Amino acid sequence: MTVKAQIHLWPWSVEVAKDSLDLLGGEITIPFFGSPVISLSEGASLILPSRSERFVALGPSYESLGGRYRVYETPHGVLAGPKVSTSSNTLSVLEAGLVREIAFRTEGAAERVEGKHPDGTEKLTPIARHVLAWSQFFDDLIDIIRSGDIYADGIQWPWLLDLLNELSVIREPRMALIVKIAQDLRRQLPEIVLGIRRILLRERELIPMHRVQESDIGCLRWYVRQPGRTAAEKAGTRQKLLAVVRREIFDTLENRILKEFIRLCRREAYRYLQDVVGSDPKFQSATRSILVRSFREVCRECLRDPTLEAIRKPGAGIAPNNVLLNDPRYRQVWAWYLQLLRHEEEQDRVWDWQSRMWADVVRLMAGAALELWRTEEGHRVSINGLTCRTIVDSGMRVTLEQRLGCRIESGSEPGPFLIERFKNGRMDKQAVLELVHPSLAQQHNVSRMLGRTGGHLYFVISDINGGSQRQGVIILWAVNTAASTAPCTADADYLSRSAFRAIETHRTVLGLRGTNVPKISGLVVANCCSENGLGGKAKQRAERHDAVANHLPVLIVPADPNGWESAVEELAQALIDVFGEIIG
Repeated sequence: MTVKAQIHLWPWSVEVAKDSLDLLGGEITIPFFGSPVISLSEGASLILPSRSERFVALGPSYESLGGRYRVYETPHGVLAGPKVSTSSNTLSVLEAGLVREIAFRTEGAAERVEGKHPDGTEKLTPIARHVLAWSQFFDDLIDIIRSGDIYADGIQWPWLLDLLNELSVIREPRMALIVKIAQDLRRQLPEIVLGIRRILLRERELIPMHRVQESDIGCLRWYVRQPGRTAAEKAGTRQKLLAVVRREIFDTLENRILKEFIRLCRREAYRYLQDVVGSDPKFQSATRSILVRSFREVCRECLRDPTLEAIRKPGAGIAPNNVLLNDPRYRQVWAWYLQLLRHEEEQDRVWDWQSRMWADVVRLMAGAALELWRTEEGHRVSINGLTCRTIVDSGMRVTLEQRLGCRIESGSEPGPFLIERFKNGRMDKQAVLELVHPSLAQQHNVSRMLGRTGGHLYFVISDINGGSQRQGVIILWAVNTAASTAPCTADADYLSRSAFRAIETHRTVLGLRGTNVPKISGLVVANCCSENGLGGKAKQRAERHDAVANHLPVLIVPADPNGWESAVEELAQALIDVFGEIIG
């Protein structure tokens, strides 16, 4: 069987000829606008060579000319080029035990680093800083879940909506690992360095006669072999004898870890102050900023201690010794040191798989938008004649660590919901709304046929009365346009027209295959960095572009989590408008 692989400029562009390029015909150059996807023959696998990570399919397989295929999201670290990935522009295709490399170049993918800070540490680009903020947002959710039994079954969507509202009021720079370390060790670290552990080594050394205090059998053997009858004669012209001396040694494994930990903390504190706090006067005077700034000075003073000068760096693949495991002071340092190392690895993975994390963020916003709209008991929230209430309550479950960028467990989407339309005070129509994650789309009788669409979330609407009207599907696409440096090409109008044409193509193909095609519509949620924005504008709030002729609705969302509250409000209205069209 011949394996086929194509890369598509947008998640909706599968088999759209002008937006698709063959990957197996030699090295090609790809324009980057946001979240490209790869379609690959079913049975073959994609591998990220740098970490041997196997890609996860985006949705179910689909039928096309030449067989069945699956869609995969692409890692940004590969797309952005050599400066951010050791195995850049290369992916591996595994099929029937054989590995084949595919190579390509990209134009317009944002890099992770844009120079150096004065202290030599890397200066992160705006999108790199925002990606770290997304990851920290989910880490904060984990801390909340751990804080009490109330969240044992996941985070309830009403509470999540409140959290997004709180984020819109910026009082402090975001939480980070270095803030937690500073809270825990700012006062203790100088005491640990002052009482640094040392060991006494007994060594044989030639020393002046008058300083000899201790000897052993090795020294005595040397002594009797020396010419002369008296000690002075055996000491020779230099008047030195071999004796046992005791020497204080600080270059131990636990102290190497301590010094490296302090060095890493100083670097992370500097990065936090430069990349997160920045020059914002409000942030500079915030509690977290003051704490981290103070901790950075503590680390700097500790590293000036002459005791640490002769201590070497720890090697790779260290196994902790007894002191690191059992000494209370060093055990605490060791635990935070491991977290710092894991944090660096996680940052690399999150950068690579940022498009998948952005899709998780958009799915979270979609759930919060429905929560904003739904009918609570005793209240009827009616917008454009439509009401929404929950049939079954559920909580959002967050994973402890990212899984190829994803942090939300599939299947923990809210709902199902009951949507009702009222006309002249009377109920006109009822429908059930289900949110289907692409990883579970194969299990749903409607979304299972939509693998070719590259959707990041499916809103499946079914007539509750079982009428003759076809089911409807709204496909939600999350596009990471903030990671593109392309100029005005990736603007809202371009996105809207491109997605509309793709949906028309998918409708036609599904109809030709004799499928009972549901009513299909779509909604695009793209992001932008507040520093530049789509089309060169700075955006602090979400911006909704409603559907017009031959266009789909598009929502431009700030990549900064502090702007997500406005995104939920705009997304709720955009969804309601599309629901109204689907229900009819």
